[in-house]
Amino acid sequence: MSTHPEPAEPDTEQTDEPDLCPLSKRVDGPKHSWTFDGDDPYIICFYCEEVRDARTGRVITPGKGQPEEDPETPADQAPTPLSGDDEIFNKPARWEIRATIYRNDRKFAISDALGDDWDFAVTTLATNLERREIQRHIPKKRP
Repeated sequence: MSTHPEPAEPDTEQTDEPDLCPLSKRVDGPKHSWTFDGDDPYIICFYCEEVRDARTGRVITPGKGQPEEDPETPADQAPTPLSGDDEIFNKPARWEIRATIYRNDRKFAISDALGDDWDFAVTTLATNLERREIQRHIPKKRP
């Protein structure tokens, strides 16, 4: 077994600065606590909800309390949000993931519909009871 680190992928940026989470409540220091699913190409910080590419570590969406991206970044290099078509309710709503929760070893992506409707999308088929459980975690519609 080699003790040398593996070479970084070409699009992976390695730095010596610590990877700190501004909202962390960890006792071992202000570090990110990553949650992920083997089928999901993204990791999400449990505290600040920063989203990164699981393979490269590239920041997709800055977390809460994080400084915004450099405004001089060209639009064609801007990260795309995690979004998709919500087919659970047979309507073509656009949704964006806001949080991920786990119930009974099943993963659910909590999201809000972009526009006037608030809704949620589920990454697996959920029973009606599970849907009611998930709806309790969704913010009420804003006035």
